[in-house]
Amino acid sequence: MGRSHALVVGHFPKGRCTRLPFLFSFPFDSSGRSGIFSAPDLIMGKLTVNNLDVRGKRAFVRVDFNVPMEEQKGQMAITDVTRIKETLPTLDLLMNRGAKLVIAAHLGRPKGQREPTMSLRPVAAKLADLLCRPVAFVDDCIGEKAEQTAGALKPGDVLLLENLRFYKEEEDNDAVFAEKLARLADVYVNDAFGAAHRAHASTEGLPKLMAARGSQCAAGLLMERELKFLGEELENPARPFVVILGGAKVSDKIKVIDRLLEKANAVLIGGAMAYTFKLAQGPPKWTWPKRRWPKPKSDVCSSLFPATTSSRLQWTPGS
Repeated sequence: MGRSHALVVGHFPKGRCTRLPFLFSFPFDSSGRSGIFSAPDLIMGKLTVNNLDVRGKRAFVRVDFNVPMEEQKGQMAITDVTRIKETLPTLDLLMNRGAKLVIAAHLGRPKGQREPTMSLRPVAAKLADLLCRPVAFVDDCIGEKAEQTAGALKPGDVLLLENLRFYKEEEDNDAVFAEKLARLADVYVNDAFGAAHRAHASTEGLPKLMAARGSQCAAGLLMERELKFLGEELENPARPFVVILGGAKVSDKIKVIDRLLEKANAVLIGGAMAYTFKLAQGPPKWTWPKRRWPKPKSDVCSSLFPATTSSRLQWTPGS
């Protein structure tokens, strides 16, 4: 990298790293040749990363690195790396094809402010460990620092940008902000399935802008896998089919839940949104945990839950 703007995280002496790339070889035609296996290239009408010509190009990869963190010995530490690991197949594929990776993500809800506890710097260090190669980190996601660092990347290099939500323009889907992000990329890959439903600058504004300019935009391998499940495997699932859902916000999940009720033998709901389901069935006999989750208004609850949904709910307290 060589520029003062970038922090290179991780040191890997030659021969010390034993991790193998997430590449799997399967026969894909009658000639007996083999290649990187995936579902069909077009999953539910979406172009996938397997189709992209990325050699020598900067690939803007939107991922979901919204990982749980806690303070340990005065520093923020990641307590669960699952979401980072899930992106490795896509990142490996792009690196092996000679792309220059510009990775973008959000962490927490900083509400447009620079919150040190929500910096992605610790994520860069962990990603370097998992990839077994240095990962450059820049303490911004737009502007001169980011542009110069992205411009200095070589094929196979990896750059992680700072938290997108340090700018309120990200959640506002601001066109000017999307334009600034576009200066960092030649192609676009969305592998952030958990955030792809939100019309934010990095998930909606940016790919629209890049596509209008003729740049390729595609789904990553994680996104491809999830779309395949939602599209193909829900049509004829193995039985018994039990769905487990969690999280806090119900409003952006209720349509999915209604569809799953048509397919699943049972839907198990946990996490904070279980309280909202209980409230929809009538006033609770317990005290609402106000400190962590604001109590939904009754009219909001009634609009969220159609009669066909709430009548089929059963409240079974856990142990």
